[in-house]
Amino acid sequence: MRLTVLLGPFLPTPPGPGGAVEQRWYHKARTWASWGHDVTMVSREWEGLAPSETDDAGLKHVRVPSFADSGSNKKNLLLDLRYTLRAMKRLPDADVVVTNTFWAPVVLPRLRKRAGKVAVNIARFPKGQFKLYARAGRLIAVSSAIADAVADQAPQVLPILNWIVNPVNAHIFTPPEGERPRSGERIIAYTGRVHPEKGLDLLLDAFARVHASHPDVKLRIFGPHAVERGGGGDAFLKELKARAPGAPVEFMGPIYEREVLAGHLREASVYCYPSRAYLGEACPVAPLESMAVGLPPVVTDLPQFRDYVRHGENGFIFERDAPDAVDQLVGHLTTLLDDHERSRAMGVVAREQAERHSLEHIAQRYLDEFDRMLKGESTGFEPRPVQTSIA
Repeated sequence: MRLTVLLGPFLPTPPGPGGAVEQRWYHKARTWASWGHDVTMVSREWEGLAPSETDDAGLKHVRVPSFADSGSNKKNLLLDLRYTLRAMKRLPDADVVVTNTFWAPVVLPRLRKRAGKVAVNIARFPKGQFKLYARAGRLIAVSSAIADAVADQAPQVLPILNWIVNPVNAHIFTPPEGERPRSGERIIAYTGRVHPEKGLDLLLDAFARVHASHPDVKLRIFGPHAVERGGGGDAFLKELKARAPGAPVEFMGPIYEREVLAGHLREASVYCYPSRAYLGEACPVAPLESMAVGLPPVVTDLPQFRDYVRHGENGFIFERDAPDAVDQLVGHLTTLLDDHERSRAMGVVAREQAERHSLEHIAQRYLDEFDRMLKGESTGFEPRPVQTSIA
């Protein structure tokens, strides 16, 4: 299959300082190329990266001059259009062009049909734009919750709408060789942005109570707090540090090397991702990474988690807006710390679930969806009612 991946205008692919989206598409594209498909990745030009090259996996790179993020949504839409028009001239003839840019699904079916059928990657909560994309071949959300929201806002695209979760690298994120400690120094871990929408106030309030009965347990928070990295800033970090006085809480900062992060997760005994970000989450990979190392995650009742977390089987879910949310969280953390056999058994099921979302499995699911698209088949996706409460 001839495939083109057209990424957005603001960040480069690895080894440039791309974000999570760029990294995920880079690794999927390399996987397809290694399987013998003709794959071209079109992305932002970046200092130190060649304007065009073919890498060791056989993936072709085309890099287009682009722009820095302006910080303004309106300006960014204009920059996206300018970048898309530039990139359009460099696109090879293909069967499929998959993109996460705003304007490509509008422009390509009209002006550059030989670039291939357009498949749109949806990694953000929709804001009404998908009615513009009726000429695309596929709209592929990264979670069923996001797909439900798209269907609610633009029911006319339902025949071309589907969802495929983000992949986890199950070769890097692997369980520890031995059993996790049952006593002594034990760690509760969180990975992600240090931002108010992530619910870290709930986690710190719960940890203060857990530590009172489990003095051997510490909390490690991995992730950026700087505003330019998506965090809540210095004032928010200071507020969090004051929230659980006397309890051993370590703010570890961001760790971008996946192998290093996987090592830290293997050292942990419990994992928690208490996000409140109903509009800010699409398909969080952080809990999947914990599952891949055999840690059943404790998460909130956001619908974005329902695609891979099953309460009491491979993780725990608590109600983020309930009056007793902290009580629920304390109970789940305590269960995982105290009931070692249950924690271990749930961790085995969690790892099995993560393997179903491995890079190779998700890459194949995309190829299967592209094949159905090229045959003119509808997706058969059936949306569920959209959650109306927003935290």
